Amino acid sequence: MMRLLDEIRAYTRPLYQQVVRSGHLFQPHLDHAAQRWHFAEHLLRPLLPRRFGMRIGQAFASHEACSAPNSLLIYDEWYCIPLADSLIPCEYVYAICEAQPKLDAAQFSQALERVAALKKLPRARATAHDITPTQHLAVFGARYAQLPNDTLNPYLGYIFAQTADDPRALHRVMREMFEQRELLPEHSPDAIICLSAGWVITRQTFSGNVSVPRSSFSRFGLLQLGEDVLTWVYLLLNVSLSQIHLRGPDLLRLLEDVVAEARRH
Repeated sequence: MMRLLDEIRAYTRPLYQQVVRSGHLFQPHLDHAAQRWHFAEHLLRPLLPRRFGMRIGQAFASHEACSAPNSLLIYDEWYCIPLADSLIPCEYVYAICEAQPKLDAAQFSQALERVAALKKLPRARATAHDITPTQHLAVFGARYAQLPNDTLNPYLGYIFAQTADDPRALHRVMREMFEQRELLPEHSPDAIICLSAGWVITRQTFSGNVSVPRSSFSRFGLLQLGEDVLTWVYLLLNVSLSQIHLRGPDLLRLLEDVVAEARRH
């Protein structure tokens, strides 16, 4: 396993030097949406397998609730159905990635709200029986057999910054939002990453390990990673995304709705 870790470091550390240390990660002449896309192309894309697509747009739920506009979304490139205007059905979305050149308290509050806007979107829960977003393993004849506490399609949320205020000050902002019920813990980010300073605020288990989708979430902890921060991000993203089972929308029901409307006319 150490050989694999050595190879990951050999891959991510030059990228860290070329993109983060060079100061070219964010372009000040671009608007926020264009800055997010520049960040996605130059930092996120090299870290992810091609089956994970990226798009600047909005996720939407069946009752028309949407994520924040101009969100950087990681979604299922292979199974997502094509729609206009950069809209993505929430069932195909894995994660939102907020990206800021500099993260101060006000920008952090806004980023938290944008992450929460995605995590609030309702969707049918997926289980281990959802092999792919369109293929479901029937058990005892049940097409969508449910197992207790077996939800495998939570939304993930990450906040990235080139530079940021002191992490303890940002953590206080999030804690105050919890106390005032402006933000629920389940709608909070999975990690906040300051790339140039090399620190992360991450969800942790009770024992202090990094919390990923199939582990518990007890608290937030601060890690000082230095130049290993991008190696950590590479591992966190690939571990977390690989544990999500998506369950696509029920297109058969929509087909039946179209037929029913035609018959009424």
